[in-house]
Amino acid sequence: MNLLHGGGRQRQRPGDPVRDAQVAMAEHALSHIARGLSDPGRMASAATGMSSLPPELRVIDTGALSMSGGHTGVALLFGVLGDRERAYAHLARAASLPDPPGSGGLWTGLPALAMATCLTAAAPGDYATLLGQLDTFVAGVVRRRLRAFRQELTRPRGFHHYDIPYGLTGLGRYLLLRGEHDLVADVLASLVELTRPIVVDGDELPGWWVGGGPTLRDVGGYELGHGNLGVAHGITGPLSLLAIAMELGVRVPGQEAAMERIVEWLLERRLEDGHGPFWPATVTLPEQLGSRPRSDTAFRASWCYGTPGIARALQLAGRALGRSSWEEAAVGAMRAMRDRPVTDWGVSGASLCHGWAGILRTSWRIAEDSGDSAVRSIVDTAATQLLALYDAESPFGFRYPLGHGVEIDVAGAIEGAAGIGLALRSCLLAEARSDWDTLFLLS
Repeated sequence: MNLLHGGGRQRQRPGDPVRDAQVAMAEHALSHIARGLSDPGRMASAATGMSSLPPELRVIDTGALSMSGGHTGVALLFGVLGDRERAYAHLARAASLPDPPGSGGLWTGLPALAMATCLTAAAPGDYATLLGQLDTFVAGVVRRRLRAFRQELTRPRGFHHYDIPYGLTGLGRYLLLRGEHDLVADVLASLVELTRPIVVDGDELPGWWVGGGPTLRDVGGYELGHGNLGVAHGITGPLSLLAIAMELGVRVPGQEAAMERIVEWLLERRLEDGHGPFWPATVTLPEQLGSRPRSDTAFRASWCYGTPGIARALQLAGRALGRSSWEEAAVGAMRAMRDRPVTDWGVSGASLCHGWAGILRTSWRIAEDSGDSAVRSIVDTAATQLLALYDAESPFGFRYPLGHGVEIDVAGAIEGAAGIGLALRSCLLAEARSDWDTLFLLS
């Protein structure tokens, strides 16, 4: 399988044996991933079944339409690799299986199939009939979500209403890709409203205040809700969409002020230690009402929560509004991350969501737009750490750590091997379609 036929190999620094070895290893790992995922039937049988695990470890959606562990994310990988036959096979497999309950979001259900199909299309007209049907479905989902969303603007809500995986932010990014700007404008207007303060039991809180904890298992300490800073489930995701839409010329009244409110809150929530600034994952009510957040939060580096994802959102917002201070804050946080021992980064596994592949792709985007040498060094570090996790005995080349000493084989883009392959291909091996990371609102 020629993994590089879709684009030329990146120019390497001459006489750099470390980089040459890294590229060779990346090619080998990507070939392993592609072989393991090539046949939809064999892939499904090789993936570790969630049903055999204890309930507390069943945390990954491996359904066919799931971007986390299913065929939609795998189709996306083969689309980027230029392998139309295998991309189609996985899209067909996903489309042939029952849709899970509920209408889904960018990472699950028929909207995930729509996103995968859109990003897999190699030329105008590809999958036109299917995309037309899916666009109609997604538009209906968004309109229903908007009506429900507007009814709850004055009280805390669950972040799934507006986050990237399930909510309006992720669906809005799909609509942007499809050129549905009128409906995108409606989504943006709701996100602008989300940033207006609300009053809860006499306390003024950010409009994005979440009722409850960041997961169903988080109860202690979150009885009064929380503010979520993560890109995946927090207010940083809407910031990214507001910025990307503005860069693409889609603007609504109050958009700039909404971005300012979010950035001000993010900058106020920064913590500082001997290495520099970083962010907590969440803020509790006492911390929100106090002068400073808690000071005992562990540093975390990942796309979903922590410095890289938040830094990219700040950079996108700074670029959209011409606020160089925001871009400098983003790069400064990444430099502070670079200065920390890698063992203190709190990275779990290889995945795009919260592992080394996500750090690789996110820091690659930040470095591309900033040209900062410190951020480029993080790209190199992430690549080294990611390739060190390659497992020749795994059917997909990489395994996912669930904790408690359990590792499983996951196929998809968010937590699985397909996402790792996307990062390897785009960041280390060859020029390729880069729009796949719209799935993470990195672009």
